[in-house]
Amino acid sequence: MILDGKLFSCDRLGEKTTSVKGTEIDRWYSGKHREQGGNIQALTTPEGFPIWVSPVEPGSVHDITAAEHHVLGALYWAASQLDLPTLADGGYQGAGAGVHTVIKHSKTGHGRPLDPDNRTYNLLLRSLRALA
Repeated sequence: MILDGKLFSCDRLGEKTTSVKGTEIDRWYSGKHREQGGNIQALTTPEGFPIWVSPVEPGSVHDITAAEHHVLGALYWAASQLDLPTLADGGYQGAGAGVHTVIKHSKTGHGRPLDPDNRTYNLLLRSLRALA
């Protein structure tokens, strides 16, 4: 299965919330995309056929947070009971067992390239995800 999130643009909404830093922010504004929108999560088959779509979350909600609220528990079960892995992008780094994400550079790497094994893993993962 492939897990991915998408921001769908919408008209400006005035709803406010408190950010993790304690400041007031517009709940439906995505800082990553720099626009108003709703964040949805979707599970697809490797061919791209959608098998599940989440309810809409505000644009300020990060992909991994939305996935934790809606689908990660089921993905853990599928990985442990059905041996069914999930492929995801770097936004799901640290999602847990059965959710495979790209390997990023360590913060202490100081510009060193990834090991050839890690680069190969990332290439294969991105190639498989690209089909969906």
